[in-house]
Amino acid sequence: MQLEIQKYFFPSTGIELVFNLNSISPYTRTSIIYDTDYENRVITIAQPSKPLTRNTEFDEMHITTVFKGSKGTARAGLKCRPGRFIKEYQLAGKNVVEAVELEYTPPAFETNIRSAYRLPLKKPYTIKGKILRHSTEFFTKRDFVFHDISLNGVGILIPKKAGSETNPLHDIERLERLKIGLILLKEGEKEGGPVEKKATIPATAEVMRVNPNFSEKMVFAGMKFIKLGQEHEDALYSFIHEAQIEELRKLSGV
Repeated sequence: MQLEIQKYFFPSTGIELVFNLNSISPYTRTSIIYDTDYENRVITIAQPSKPLTRNTEFDEMHITTVFKGSKGTARAGLKCRPGRFIKEYQLAGKNVVEAVELEYTPPAFETNIRSAYRLPLKKPYTIKGKILRHSTEFFTKRDFVFHDISLNGVGILIPKKAGSETNPLHDIERLERLKIGLILLKEGEKEGGPVEKKATIPATAEVMRVNPNFSEKMVFAGMKFIKLGQEHEDALYSFIHEAQIEELRKLSGV
């Protein structure tokens, strides 16, 4: 479904840069729109915390944002590519920040569920937990790490080796159903600072995609939550929303 660009992509809108939207392992970076030039098809955004550069590798790039549709929450997408990189962009106040001009290609469209916002996990917002597979428990740091999370599911990275041995989790397969436990954490800003536990979420998840060639040493697996209770879904939403708002606040120079 085609959408009106000006209605969804305008200054101050929080967005996600989505790289390789239609691949088996898309990834995102949070940003915010600073300015728009619809006549010349240019949207100026904040440089993400992990910067976009001329050397950033991707097959395709979109900007996306959430909106309320007739059938509930949906996501608008717009294909784009990097244009001019601005080292000193003057905000409304006295703050000067880095920005990127994106050249977009109409039309805007409603994206599918796989492009729903994924929170890339990094300090201070992190997750630890475990996976139960074939009666064996696998734990974060030792056997895998949580890579990203959304209201729909979670992505994990699995080292192909556990020490000198093959990691028994590396041969995870599509459509497997696993019991997982997640502990949502917010770490202190300073090293060794207090860690706040936001929530503990038990879930059943189904493996939807596996990328055994994510990197030389890692396998990526994307899993969909089968069902979350309302209490756990609310806790997960709050965790993701808080992390995104904090990221947007930093990008806005507040």
